[in-house]
Amino acid sequence: MIRQGGRMAKRFLVSAALIAVIFVALTGCGNHPPEIAGVTASPSTVEPAEETNITCTANDPDGNQMTYDWESVDEATAYMGQSFTWIAPIPDETPRTYRFYVTVSDGQGGVAYDSSLMVTVDYAGAPAVTLREPTDIGWTYVTLVWTQSQHPTWKTYQVYTSTSPGVKDNGQLIQIPNFPESRLDTSITIDDLEPGKTYYYAIAVIDSADHKTFSNEVAVNTRYFEILGQTSLGGGHGNRLASISNHIFCAVLEQSVKGFNIGGNSIVSGGNIVKPIPEAVAWDVYRSSNLLHVAFGKAGYHGYLIENPLNPIDTILTGGDVFTLTGSDYAEAVTVYAEGNDVFVGCRDQANQVHTITWLEIDLAGATAYVRGVDTLYDVPTDIHVDGNYIYVTEGNAGLEILRWDQNAEPDLAMTSVGITSTNDEAKALFVSRDYTYVAAFGEGLMIIDVANKNEPKRAGQWKADEGNQAFGVYVSGDRAYLADGEYGLRVLDVTDPKTPKHLGTIEVGSQIRDVWVIGQSGASTTAILADWYNAIYMVEWE
Repeated sequence: MIRQGGRMAKRFLVSAALIAVIFVALTGCGNHPPEIAGVTASPSTVEPAEETNITCTANDPDGNQMTYDWESVDEATAYMGQSFTWIAPIPDETPRTYRFYVTVSDGQGGVAYDSSLMVTVDYAGAPAVTLREPTDIGWTYVTLVWTQSQHPTWKTYQVYTSTSPGVKDNGQLIQIPNFPESRLDTSITIDDLEPGKTYYYAIAVIDSADHKTFSNEVAVNTRYFEILGQTSLGGGHGNRLASISNHIFCAVLEQSVKGFNIGGNSIVSGGNIVKPIPEAVAWDVYRSSNLLHVAFGKAGYHGYLIENPLNPIDTILTGGDVFTLTGSDYAEAVTVYAEGNDVFVGCRDQANQVHTITWLEIDLAGATAYVRGVDTLYDVPTDIHVDGNYIYVTEGNAGLEILRWDQNAEPDLAMTSVGITSTNDEAKALFVSRDYTYVAAFGEGLMIIDVANKNEPKRAGQWKADEGNQAFGVYVSGDRAYLADGEYGLRVLDVTDPKTPKHLGTIEVGSQIRDVWVIGQSGASTTAILADWYNAIYMVEWE
């Protein structure tokens, strides 16, 4: 029972012996005062606004009925009863101790006092959150995710790290500006880590009293990454790659096509192709069997025999000029694909705004190429791939177009458009794998198109980086997609489910990566060649 009123005036100014004398003198009888056995609070330490049960255990030798009166020096509320529930106030500062006084009376003049009970009010600290096992681990970063704190006195989260176990005792606080904005911010990406190194992390919850409670500790092993070799392109712009055995060819625009031997951890120059005319620009290169096919801009299409990659031989001498390809002297051959003796050349004509794809059949014995079909495209062709009787073309802002290829039809009917889909930004390159086409869609990152129905290609999935994309090239091997992402470097994605591609990591390399070609995979390690727009070619390895 609680009784409202002022504080009692008793301050224990007389000793127990003197009280007994006064009692006997006043009553003139043998009444005995109550005896207090103990005063308890359960629990004796509580958080603000929490409850505790306060009890006095007393005995009256004469069997008289006892009453209990309570007060606390720091409160204006009095309490009655042998026990009562006390709700802790919210003090200005913690910890704070409250002393309780109890007076036990027997109704016959007998009185007993106790002032020994102390109750501490303090914040115990917000409960620890759970730091989950990281799944987004790159070569130089990790994304940490933890459960949300529901504690009412939550103030902030802090991230601690160490290079050895024992973050709680030895960890260093990571200073993260403007984080977190609220208790809902339960993830953070830590950058600038070293590849192939182990880090330990824990999350501390800080409450309004600045108590700190640590989560569980997790260990993070960053992915291994190494640049095995790099070399200059002689002052040109690296754009596209093609490979044969341990030899790689790079279309280097104004510097023609440059060949490189790949051996061990080195890239050695060799097997360069001389420009057919001074104004030729090597936009694209593709290999089929022992032929290297080049889209040479105003010089049109050229084919080279590369039985010896160190000594390419100009084999297709006629039939590949731009006028033969398109009927226009203003056209430029900008992309090429080949399958057996069938070659497909994509041309742009900026003067007339007419862009085309031409199907050539090459005659090695006659060193010439014959036009078998021409079709007009929606936009500038950037990449071509043929799968069965269908041709896939990425076309700048038009997206991905699919054409049916009929080898027995007349030239004007040999290639006919059957489907097209937008990629929301410039479609730069493609890779076809079964029922999906992977498109490097510049600012839209990786776009995955379901092409099971050629007449109605549709978007199946997409991966787009928060920091931006400059997707120029794409290569797919197994359940991995490799995105040449311009100034952002090389992105590695898990495409086990093409509808939900997952980012595995980013390799920050070069200045503007335009193309990627995987040349080797052994166990968990992958080796690839990267073409950099700014005068470089790289060989990288990671796991």
